[in-house]
Amino acid sequence: MATLLTDAKRVGDTTTAEHPLSPLSEDEIHRAVALVRASNRLGKRTRFISIGLREPPKPTVVQFRPGMAIEREAIVCVLDHDSGMTSEAVVALTAGKVRSWTDRPGVHPSITPEEFVECEAAVKRSPAFLEALRKRGITDAELVMVDPWSVGWYGEAEEGRRLTRGFCWLRRSASDNGYARPLEGLHPLVDLNAMEVIEVEDHGIVPLPPDDGNYAAEFQPGFPHRSQAARDRTAGRAELHGARQ
Repeated sequence: MATLLTDAKRVGDTTTAEHPLSPLSEDEIHRAVALVRASNRLGKRTRFISIGLREPPKPTVVQFRPGMAIEREAIVCVLDHDSGMTSEAVVALTAGKVRSWTDRPGVHPSITPEEFVECEAAVKRSPAFLEALRKRGITDAELVMVDPWSVGWYGEAEEGRRLTRGFCWLRRSASDNGYARPLEGLHPLVDLNAMEVIEVEDHGIVPLPPDDGNYAAEFQPGFPHRSQAARDRTAGRAELHGARQ
């Protein structure tokens, strides 16, 4: 479970900023997390989705002068994976307390980078997905890439679930550009709260594109051995840059 790590002792720290609209500092983010945790509102499987500055009223910004005290607040979005509830907290960083807590029923926050990784792992554990790969002659699931994309509407039975529709690609090797070879017609439907595959859409086998899409230096024959003309151009640009300084 991806959460921001913090030390509870930071709850008592002071917070400073150069301007009312300055982004939250690392210390302020840690402080916001600590205050939310100390409020005893979090479930066992709660994920911090986002933590950002709650902007002050416009008059506060307009009247601000360097050196004036600033009341800093953060708005924190969390997701409880067990209940499926998204909640927003307003955290008073200067006062050191959670000022408000609002549940947002029926709201699904953005997918986090950690969920991308966890979703791909869940798909590769699915017997139905592995069988679909075998039908296509794919025996090494580690060469398969799975990206969770937004879904359409799957009927009333799926209402309220945090669903994502996976798009899949196949690499030739670990460093290959898999996006050159999509596994067309194969889409796992994943519940991100339960982190499990609930359905595998298989619309039939489509041949893979035959060409690679690798443009990294390691895939370009002769790339390290540039021509003398190219080396001369590079040297000339370096000399010109040095002359301008």
